[in-house]
Amino acid sequence: MPTPREEFIQTLADLKQAQENLWTEKLKATFVARLRAELTVGRAKAPSDLHKLSVWIQKDPERKTVYDRLHEEFKTEGTRIAEDQQNQVTAFKERLHELAPLADLSGSQDWTLFETHSFWAFSTQPCKESYAKGAAKVTMLGLQKDGATVKVDFVTDRYEVFIQGDETDVAILRYRPGLTSKEWVKACWGAQINPRVLNPYIPYGFEEKNGLDYFGGEITKAT
Repeated sequence: MPTPREEFIQTLADLKQAQENLWTEKLKATFVARLRAELTVGRAKAPSDLHKLSVWIQKDPERKTVYDRLHEEFKTEGTRIAEDQQNQVTAFKERLHELAPLADLSGSQDWTLFETHSFWAFSTQPCKESYAKGAAKVTMLGLQKDGATVKVDFVTDRYEVFIQGDETDVAILRYRPGLTSKEWVKACWGAQINPRVLNPYIPYGFEEKNGLDYFGGEITKAT
């Protein structure tokens, strides 16, 4: 029986294969082959070149009728395949989220890049360096919560967040829970950055509703 880490690695490979599945190209090739076969009558062979085939079809109403019929048939089939593929991808991702907290980290002493926070990503902010530094700190806190050993390096125009481990550890950590919304907002204010710059969908009033101040602390209600 595979360990959670081994199953995680296999599921990650299955997910990548599902996402890279070139079913659209296969379906297109099958459609063109069917189309040419049905339109080739006697010596009137349908062109193999797609552009020439399209022009050839438009010249004859009967050919156009055949094209429309097959196109609708393959369109329906394509929609079904796409839905099946998306369901498969979703299932793999859900399983990775389940496995990540159970999978052991490698214990490697090597440092592997996890994430980069560049100044240019915050170019609309007057203190773009402070935002890049703060975002890196928030990332670090989330990784530490998930059990990683972390360091942050400054490189010219960016902050790089490294974890002690390998690439599989990076993938595992990406699927671990990380900070809750409350913890993340609190961490942002604690790093002296506005969380809504990083995530504009945070509703206003979130801090008050969750008992947070705007300095990285929590409001203690008077008894």
